[in-house]
Amino acid sequence: MDDISNPAEVSRDWEDGSNAEAGEVVQWSVLQFNNGSATPFVIKCGATSSSELVVKAQAKMQDKNGQEIVAVVPMPSILAGLSVEEIRQTICHLPESFCQLAMARTADGTRARYTRLYKTLAVRVPALRDVVNELDEKSKEPRRP
Repeated sequence: MDDISNPAEVSRDWEDGSNAEAGEVVQWSVLQFNNGSATPFVIKCGATSSSELVVKAQAKMQDKNGQEIVAVVPMPSILAGLSVEEIRQTICHLPESFCQLAMARTADGTRARYTRLYKTLAVRVPALRDVVNELDEKSKEPRRP
């Protein structure tokens, strides 16, 4: 079973020269996740100037020395009403480790896991704390039938 509730934070203000798609991520926070295997994996997260969550991680989990993917993570609301396969297609541009943590057997389960993972990463990025607060407020609103 994947454990995303208590990621081990490796380093809070780790910086490197890598850029996001738009070339504007300056500071990366690094989190380590344990999915039950012997080797934990690392996801770096940052923000663009337009308050978008950006992640950077190995393209393939088994390829420790391979290419890293840097990608903007869509807001959880974009997954509303999608099937599991549609969600998989929507997030396929993200690193494999992110997708493995986010995907579940059902669409509702995947949306819940994705939202929790999004918040877990975004709360580590000072520029995204307002975004996390907005997500928390929306989750407290009563659902309409």
